[in-house]
Amino acid sequence: MRILADALAATAAGVQNAAASGKPDLLVASVTKGVSANLCEAILGLHEGSGGHGLEFSFSWAPSRGAPQGVKSVQRLEADSMPYLEEASRYFRQTSELEGVEVFGAVHRLQHLEGNAGDVTIVGTVDGERRTVVTELQGELHELAIRAYREVLPVSLCRRTQQGREIFPG
Repeated sequence: MRILADALAATAAGVQNAAASGKPDLLVASVTKGVSANLCEAILGLHEGSGGHGLEFSFSWAPSRGAPQGVKSVQRLEADSMPYLEEASRYFRQTSELEGVEVFGAVHRLQHLEGNAGDVTIVGTVDGERRTVVTELQGELHELAIRAYREVLPVSLCRRTQQGREIFPG
């Protein structure tokens, strides 16, 4: 519950900062405090269910332990903060790092870096959802990506080791 309370506090503060500055990226910067696409979308869903009147979250703590130090027990998100949450959610979904997933698709773009390395953009599906994935490949894997691009071969991109990713044509 403390993690959720902290994430909601970061969301509320991020929305206030974004609204004051007109820069939604201030909300996005709260990701280290637990703000995520899933949290933003859950809040948006609750907001829709509330009839669009904003939301208030309150936490009750065990009397024997009391409220954790530094955690606010009540957080309020006004209705006018929802567009910022929509934008943050969209941004998180577009730029999130994918770990432990498999991407099926086609090499859409190649950007060469120094040596035999480059950024490879794959348009395909991840867990049944259409996604655009960008990853850096080196050496033989980069060569395979170039071949797949030239010959319009489908590819599968998997997280295989801590050091890198593997790409397989076909």
